Amino acid sequence: MMPPLASPPLQLVILLGKDSPGTFDAVPARTEKEGNGLETAIRKFRMAAYLWQAFTAEQMFRNKLGRRVFRMEEEWVTGTSNYRDRETGTMRSEAKIHIVRSSKTLAELRDPDLAQQNPTAKRSGDLFGIASEAVRDYFKPHPGQKQYVSVLLLDAHWDNQAKLITGHAALGGGGGEIQLAIFGSQVSKFCTFSVLDHNRGAAQFRHFPWKIPATNDIESSSASQN
Repeated sequence: MMPPLASPPLQLVILLGKDSPGTFDAVPARTEKEGNGLETAIRKFRMAAYLWQAFTAEQMFRNKLGRRVFRMEEEWVTGTSNYRDRETGTMRSEAKIHIVRSSKTLAELRDPDLAQQNPTAKRSGDLFGIASEAVRDYFKPHPGQKQYVSVLLLDAHWDNQAKLITGHAALGGGGGEIQLAIFGSQVSKFCTFSVLDHNRGAAQFRHFPWKIPATNDIESSSASQN
């Protein structure tokens, strides 16, 4: 891959409510196996970003543009992209995940009136503004200092009574110095956090070329392999 060093990096942010416990929705079997805390979310988000990067480079290559791709802000940390690094404590330069606390409470972020999928919501676009404000206050960009940010809304939550995903929106845009994309953490249940997990998942996903497999399908397949 050929990330351009002269262009701004993509910055990865996990956004939480100011009183959030720092957990995301996951089925019990997945929670028992992987956990659903902030550290798990960081590893999953980092691996998802690497998969975006690899996919973009491959698509550029297939269109005869070389393996050109965006780069990500990095930091020197204990490696999380494979089990061996975590077991041995090997340090690597990996994508940096910024943890940002919003000025909004958990209840405010999960207000059904903000939910993008709520057909009767009056403020279904407000989560983008909330994320944009939090990111701007965190990075404090100077005029002309362009920043590209991908935000994972950790507090997205399936409201079983309302049959609605609250605290979630899939939006992109921005203006001025901040260019922003946001999405909810419900996608985390389908994300891996190591190369080994991704290889196992790819074998499972080949059986479902037209849809995302149901969670119990994945769990059953994992159990049969183990």
